[in-house]
Amino acid sequence: MQDYTYSVALVLCGVILLYFCIKKNMNIFRIYSLLLFILAALKVFLLDTSSFGGIAKIVLFIFMGIIFLALSYIYSRYMGKEETKAQNMNKMHDNRDKFSN
Repeated sequence: MQDYTYSVALVLCGVILLYFCIKKNMNIFRIYSLLLFILAALKVFLLDTSSFGGIAKIVLFIFMGIIFLALSYIYSRYMGKEETKAQNMNKMHDNRDKFSN
C-alpha cells in the first residue's frame, strides 16, 4: 500500500504546482508539475501495475487516462488564457508603436 501512496503523492504535488503556476503565473512550477506527472505515470506503468491482475490494470489505466485528460483540459483552459492575454498585450503595444511613428 505504501508504494501506491507515493504515486498518489506525486500526482497531488503535481496538481498543487500546476495550481500555483496558474494562480501566480510562474512557469517554473509548470515545468516541475509536468515532471512530477511524468514520474508518477512512469512509476504506475512500470512498477505499480506489476502487482495488479488483468481487470484491475484495465480499471487503473482508464482511471489514469481520465485524470490526465482532466489535467490537460485544466491546463489548456487556464494557460491558454494567459498566453492569449500576453499575445493581445504584444499586439496592442505593436499597434501603439505603429501609430506613434
